[in-house]
Amino acid sequence: MDYCVLDLETTGFRTTDRIIEVAVRRMRLDGTVITDYETLVNPGRSATDSTHVHGITDRHLIDAPPFAEVAGDLAEVLSQSVWIAHNASFDLRFLAQEYGSIGDEIPAWPTLCTMRLSPLRGGPSRPTLTDCHRHFGRSDQHQTHRAFGDVQTTADVVASMLSPVAEHPFRTLGICDAAQWTSALPTLKCRVAPTGRRHRREQVKSDATIGAVSLSGPGAREASLELYRGAVEAAMEDRLLEAHELDGLLELGTKLGVSPEQARSINQSYFEGVATRAIADHRIDAVEKRDMEKIAAVLELDQDTVDRLLAKASPANVSSANLEGLAVCFTGGVDATRSGRPLSRADLQASATGRGMILKSGVSKKLDLLVTADPHSMSGKSRKARDLGVRIVSVEAFIGDLGIEVD
Repeated sequence: MDYCVLDLETTGFRTTDRIIEVAVRRMRLDGTVITDYETLVNPGRSATDSTHVHGITDRHLIDAPPFAEVAGDLAEVLSQSVWIAHNASFDLRFLAQEYGSIGDEIPAWPTLCTMRLSPLRGGPSRPTLTDCHRHFGRSDQHQTHRAFGDVQTTADVVASMLSPVAEHPFRTLGICDAAQWTSALPTLKCRVAPTGRRHRREQVKSDATIGAVSLSGPGAREASLELYRGAVEAAMEDRLLEAHELDGLLELGTKLGVSPEQARSINQSYFEGVATRAIADHRIDAVEKRDMEKIAAVLELDQDTVDRLLAKASPANVSSANLEGLAVCFTGGVDATRSGRPLSRADLQASATGRGMILKSGVSKKLDLLVTADPHSMSGKSRKARDLGVRIVSVEAFIGDLGIEVD
């Protein structure tokens, strides 16, 4: 029985994002390497929003093959094997999305996740790949922020995890995954024939010595945490944290070495910031209360933590969001009152223009924010915003950003 350790780099973690690098190492149970596969993938869009994580620039990708041209080769490598990855649900979602874009479908697949396996094998709970390697690794950690480097590190972790399991190791460990385990491993059928095309970072001469961005040296830890904090803020703008966003945050945390404790601290800091803005006028109105209840539920903050953070928040620390120059569009109603009068969309538009924002009537690639009363909305504007990757912000969050005092 063979297994494939895989890792992806992507333009981000939203449903509109794409794969830009894929790496796979196919191995036998005794640790013998059968083949290595690595290539950059042209996503058909800019990768600059996530360059700070993986070091891949648009110059790396301009001559890389699109996914359709590597899908056949990748299917050959992955077929009839057990798949293993760190935070596997992230990688599987993107693979399913990319194969779906060319009309293929990934069946239920036997898959193991080293992040989920870790506590079952006596390691840390919800660890980053670095945490996992620190506990299970047998050799030096390979280059981080590179798909193939993370594959090598994950392979080292897997070898350590499997060694105590004498018989049927994958079936024994498969309890951590919902995929169907069968005697015959499935084949990934792809309608695209293998092309043999590959494109590696080292082939880009101007960037051959750059590699991945190295977050090391003075201030590196603070920089990593700040990048993660920004991702949490972006994910929470619509007051939802969907499965793919949670997987994306976990994956980003893995790439940046953010520990579960640090992630919890950032979540709590985010809530405290919202609470600070809410009590700037020394009271918490109904809209602010509903908003904070949503955030606490999404971030899984218990009531004791919420009470502690509310007590810690201070009006003196309030800061105003920088909205000047951003293009904004509104959809849906407003469930709030100001001085006893219903707050209308026109009121929000007037406040937005007063802060230097640019009003738009429709959704396009040039739009910065779509403000919506219902983040779950399937309206035409909301669907188009999601397709284009436009930021979606809840009305409650936007009222807080504008600093409007409501009843």
